[in-house]
Amino acid sequence: MIKAVIAVATFGVAAAMAAPAVAQTHDVKPVVVAGGDPISDLLGGLLGGGGGGAVGGLLGGSGSPVEQLTGTLGGVTGGLGGVTGGLGGVTGALPGVSTGKRMMAAQPVGMNTLLDTLQASLGSVPADLNGSVSSLGGVVEDLTGTTASLTGATEALASTVENVVGNAEGTVAEVARVTEFGNLVTGAPGLNLGTLAPLTGKVAGAGLVPAITPTVDAVSTEQLASTSKGAATLVKSVTDTATNLVGGLAPALTPAN
Repeated sequence: MIKAVIAVATFGVAAAMAAPAVAQTHDVKPVVVAGGDPISDLLGGLLGGGGGGAVGGLLGGSGSPVEQLTGTLGGVTGGLGGVTGGLGGVTGALPGVSTGKRMMAAQPVGMNTLLDTLQASLGSVPADLNGSVSSLGGVVEDLTGTTASLTGATEALASTVENVVGNAEGTVAEVARVTEFGNLVTGAPGLNLGTLAPLTGKVAGAGLVPAITPTVDAVSTEQLASTSKGAATLVKSVTDTATNLVGGLAPALTPAN
C-alpha cells in the first residue's frame, strides 16, 4: 500500500515539474488543477500534512503515523542506551568473578590470590558500597582492639588472683604452724609436754608436786599467751588479705556503665 502511494506521489511530482517546461517550450498555458481534484488532494495530504487529503499527512504534519513511529523508536533506542550504559558496571565486574570461579574450580589456590581477585572485581562496585566495606573494616578493627584490651584486663585480673592465692597459701601455712605449735593446753605436741612425764612422776613420788605445779602452770600460761598473740597476728593477716582480695577484684566485679 505504501509503495503504491509513493509511486503515485513520485509520478505526480514528476508531472508537476515537467508541466512548466512543456509550457515554456511550446508556449502552452499551464493547466489549472481544480481544488477538488483527487491528485491535488493526494499530494497535499501526502507532502503537506493536511488539507483534507485522503492520506492525511503520512510523511508530515503533527501526529502523523510516521512521526509517531519515529518518536516511539527514538524512545526505544534512548532507553536501550541507558540499559547498555548500565551493563558496563556489571560486565566490568564479571571478569574477576569468572576468574575466581575458574581458579576455584581448577585447583586450590592461595588465599592472597583469591583476595586479589575479589579486590579487582570490587573495582567496578559503586563508591558507596566500597565505603560501607571500609566502614565495616574499621568496625572489625575496633572490635579487635577492644578484644585485646579485654584480654589485657583478664590477664591483670588473673595476676591479681594469683597474688591473692599466694597470700592465702602463706596464711594457711601460718595457721597450720601456729595450730601445730599450739595444741595448747591439751598436751600439745608443740609444747613437748610429754617429755615432762618422767620428771613429774619422780616429783610426785618425792612429794614435791605442790612445789613444782606453779612452775609448770607458769610455763603453760606463758606459752598460751604467746600463742594467743600469734593467733591475733594471724587474724589480722587474714583480714588484711581479704581486704586486698576485695580491693583487687572490685574493678573486675563492678558493672560497666
